[in-house]
Amino acid sequence: MKQSVDESDAGRRLDKFLADHLDNLSRTAIQRAIKSGAAQVNGEPAQSRTILHPGDNVEFRSPDLTLAPLAPEDIPLTILYEDDDLAAVDKPSGMMVHPAPGKATGTLANALLYHFATLSQHNDSDRPGIVHRLDADTSGVILIAKNNLAHRALAAQFEQHTVEKTYMAVVEGEARFDADVIQLPLGRHFKTPVKQAVRVGDGREAQTAYRVLERFGGFAWLEVSPRTGRTHQIRVHLANQQMPVLCDATYGRRKSVTASQLRGRAPSPGEKPILQRQALHAHQIRFNHPTTQKEVCLTADIPDDLLQVLKVLRDKSD
Repeated sequence: MKQSVDESDAGRRLDKFLADHLDNLSRTAIQRAIKSGAAQVNGEPAQSRTILHPGDNVEFRSPDLTLAPLAPEDIPLTILYEDDDLAAVDKPSGMMVHPAPGKATGTLANALLYHFATLSQHNDSDRPGIVHRLDADTSGVILIAKNNLAHRALAAQFEQHTVEKTYMAVVEGEARFDADVIQLPLGRHFKTPVKQAVRVGDGREAQTAYRVLERFGGFAWLEVSPRTGRTHQIRVHLANQQMPVLCDATYGRRKSVTASQLRGRAPSPGEKPILQRQALHAHQIRFNHPTTQKEVCLTADIPDDLLQVLKVLRDKSD
């Protein structure tokens, strides 16, 4: 990975910084990798205790993460926007953004290599064009840089929190307020490295605004706007407020749901779930174009599986 340090990470140790940015490695594994020479700060070898400053450039490649060369794959993509500098794709749920150990094919990165003649190489070779991420089971709009200049300009906007992202979510539970801003620091889970948790005292600043669009009695349809970009931020914040994203297998109350369960009844014999992934969709993104500096707003339609859930909930409420 390659990552620039922003103001919110100033003064942090290198190993803690990497632990928050690498979902699939424990802090102990990261420390071992750093000791073997896997990390550099501003092009120089670094240690776990190295203190980071705003603007520092961190590079990390663990020997444990050696992947096969990324290959283009003819995977259908819904392209929402494209010009000489960037593109936007409506990522389907179930698709990982880039390869990881045990998953070297079928990712968005593989598809991008097939569909676009040029992509930025600002990141590692297994992440061409990828400026930001979405969880595998989160659908919606994601930006792609087609050259390094565009990549750096877009990445700077994300680091400065000037990119406006709007998500749509079906949550389980009763929202206490019609609108609120959740301000709780986040960091790696105390016991489970692949999870995030609220960590008062040593977590990173995180803010998530939400607005209730519809209530269905035990469920709600929310518009959610993260003001920071921490790993799993929306999911952890909403779960902390006792309204986890529906079918969030990691932070929620169930992995799947049937239409009968949405109506408050037991499933019928043989009834199949209508949703088997977290009900979270990256609906809209607003940013300044890296070349023209004009504001761009891009939208990904609500996918069919979430529309079906909403239809059942609305029919139940009639």
